[in-house]
Amino acid sequence: MQQLCGIENGKHKVSYRSRAAAEKKRRQSGQESLHVYLCPFGDRNHWHLSHEAPLWKGEQPPSAKTLRRHIEAIGRNIRAQQRRLEQAEKQREAEQEKARRKAEQVQSDYNETVRAVEAMVGRLVRA
Repeated sequence: MQQLCGIENGKHKVSYRSRAAAEKKRRQSGQESLHVYLCPFGDRNHWHLSHEAPLWKGEQPPSAKTLRRHIEAIGRNIRAQQRRLEQAEKQREAEQEKARRKAEQVQSDYNETVRAVEAMVGRLVRA
């Protein structure tokens, strides 16, 4: 007994319970131009035959498990990049603090030198 599937445009198509059953029917028909595809409507647990090539170029879309693993791997990569970024920011802050302290020391040394020169000039002027 054939099962019919009502698809979006209101037409009915013959549906098959498994991909193997749809492939068997395709081979029995002798038409190499037929393509087997998973029904994109309804409960998505049956298959159809079509003369149109599948949109996914003959490959099945990845499973949810594969996508989940891929997303988890990307998440791990993002977290690792964030840790590296935080580490680089801490290092940059430490280097900026070191440069600030060095600039303060240079300014202090300069001020001290200026005072010493002014003191020497003052002694020479008094003499």
